[in-house]
Amino acid sequence: MKLPPFLFLKLIALSGISLFSRCTPSAPPDLGKTGNDTIIQRDTMVRVLAGMHLAEAALIHMRNQGVRPEDSAFTYYQRIYAKFDVTPEKVEKSLKYYQSDQTAFIKMYDEALTELSKMQSREENR
Repeated sequence: MKLPPFLFLKLIALSGISLFSRCTPSAPPDLGKTGNDTIIQRDTMVRVLAGMHLAEAALIHMRNQGVRPEDSAFTYYQRIYAKFDVTPEKVEKSLKYYQSDQTAFIKMYDEALTELSKMQSREENR
């Protein structure tokens, strides 16, 4: 059974939320007040999340086609890190930081889904 593209993206995003989320009572501190440059700024983090989900969707598609995407996974993620000038460690640290406020983290994922939907619309209208 083939899923509609939007539903497929939504399932991937929901999987990402369950993978990366955990409940913690404290809210993250305000980046502007802490001057913390080890955390990716929120807007950029939303785009990083969208890129990661797009990469995962491509890798799943490759696996479904019988291709072993191990080298591709590394390449896709390296491109994401380079595009946003971040490191895997900074992404991981930022994910942990943003997870500390579950509601805000889910909102970030919603924004990442919106970004993916916009990309999909642009592709369909080409």
